[in-house]
Amino acid sequence: MGSAHGILVDGVSKRFVSRSRTKQAVSSVSYDIAKGEVFGLLGANGAGKTTLIKLMSTQLAPDSGRIQVDGLDVVADRQQLRRRINVVEGGDKGLYPWLTGYENLRLFALLYRLRPAGIKARIETVLRKVDLAEDAWHAPTMTYSKGMKQRVLLAKGLINDPTVLFLDEPTIGLDFDAVQRIRDIIKDLSQSGTTVILTSHNATDIDSTCARVAVLIEGENRGVFPVEDLRAKYRSRVKFTLAESEPLDGFAALDPGLDVVEAHGGSTIVLNLNQSGIAAFYRLLSTAAHAVDNISVEGASLEDFYGTLIKEGAS
Repeated sequence: MGSAHGILVDGVSKRFVSRSRTKQAVSSVSYDIAKGEVFGLLGANGAGKTTLIKLMSTQLAPDSGRIQVDGLDVVADRQQLRRRINVVEGGDKGLYPWLTGYENLRLFALLYRLRPAGIKARIETVLRKVDLAEDAWHAPTMTYSKGMKQRVLLAKGLINDPTVLFLDEPTIGLDFDAVQRIRDIIKDLSQSGTTVILTSHNATDIDSTCARVAVLIEGENRGVFPVEDLRAKYRSRVKFTLAESEPLDGFAALDPGLDVVEAHGGSTIVLNLNQSGIAAFYRLLSTAAHAVDNISVEGASLEDFYGTLIKEGAS
């Protein structure tokens, strides 16, 4: 496999067997993920997202098929690969509560066999990158808020400067500022050549960071789609009133099928626009000085749209 590949998943299956039942968690899944790509895994609870991340990050071995990450086989080259990758899970598990944030990261740095001489500088770099306040660095993590703990976990995910980073629900339960910081870090990592695999129940995480998204339903891959194409399908209903003398040409260019209800003194206009269309709509208003009133934007939320995508298998 060439270095242009970040991850190659080829016909991978995994099942779990217990006394009461056998569950097929992943079934014949294949992906080819480019180096430096942010790749989203979308699916309901139990769809196989976390299992797939554990398979790609060497925590589980596939029953069949093969996985190569950064040019290494997840089974044959497991120990070598583990030094190159990292995993961040949502929630606040994974920290030693009686250790400080700094001490937790020092422990992880030693486990990743970083050079002792460079550990202090690396810890300070990643703590600043995740915006953890310096006065918290040397406090036990048991005293941290949920958001602070998640920042330290993200710093742990960056401590070894991984070539591939797996993020499994990294923004769950976080406030807006923390979520936005994680999204910015994901974009920065991709630009620097790090491959990022992301699962999230927050549709905006996927929409704002991923180049492509794979839809998983009951362990099966139902397709891989450019997020830009999905974004074009997501439409909102823009309704506004327009003075009677105002021309409709500019609005018709945005939506040739616009609805117009004439009334005394003006018209009520309804457009169906995707996200780029909505942006163009507001640009038109700002440049053309139209006499527009009572603007409303209605429609399914991104969460609703991606929820429908999951149910329909991206059809």
